[in-house]
Amino acid sequence: MNLYDNVKYLATKQGISLPDLAEKMGLVRTAIYKWKTQTPGIETIEKLAKYFDVSIEFLIGSDHVPEWASQDDMIDLELMLQNNVNMSYAGQELSSTEKQRVQDVLTTIFWEKKQQQKMQHQKVQKHDAPNLPNTDDVK
Repeated sequence: MNLYDNVKYLATKQGISLPDLAEKMGLVRTAIYKWKTQTPGIETIEKLAKYFDVSIEFLIGSDHVPEWASQDDMIDLELMLQNNVNMSYAGQELSSTEKQRVQDVLTTIFWEKKQQQKMQHQKVQKHDAPNLPNTDDVK
């Protein structure tokens, strides 16, 4: 599911209409419907995550491992997140909630980049494949 679907699901679960939710978030009443094709800014996503008490990752639809991900991909993600454990800003360590939010964003970016790499790799393999003669034509 994508951001729009997740927000619609959560709003329905809480008994609030999308136009009313938009107003609570300080948006125009029709703003959420635009998320079917557009993504709002991170500030809006953060407000929604806080409002529904869910992770940003869940809200944007990345709270799962993609079907195409391999075991190695999951290990790569875990290593990347472990290497970014000691997070701080302006000399102050981030709270556990802030760290989780950063990890949610990193996870989303990781899966996007990993998918791009895999697609690029497939294109290269396809392009580099030798043109073998059709064996049906050989007598």
